[in-house]
Amino acid sequence: MVLQTRCRHLARVADKIGNFLVGKYFDAIIVDPSIVGTPIDVHGDDTFQDVLSKFIYLGDDRNIRRVFVAGDEVVGEA
Repeated sequence: MVLQTRCRHLARVADKIGNFLVGKYFDAIIVDPSIVGTPIDVHGDDTFQDVLSKFIYLGDDRNIRRVFVAGDEVVGEA
């Protein structure tokens, strides 16, 4: 029963979420892991996965440059 309820709920928003097509909601953050003074140290031989892991485990709000909610920029560089 719970699964059926959740599936029906998801079906109602399927036309608004799920991919990058025009007209869909867009929630995202733009991250800069190279900001000086944060716990992240990026080295020249770091892979994308290395940098992503460092951000996930060590990053904080100082590494977030821009925030988009439903396609609107709510935090960002002016």
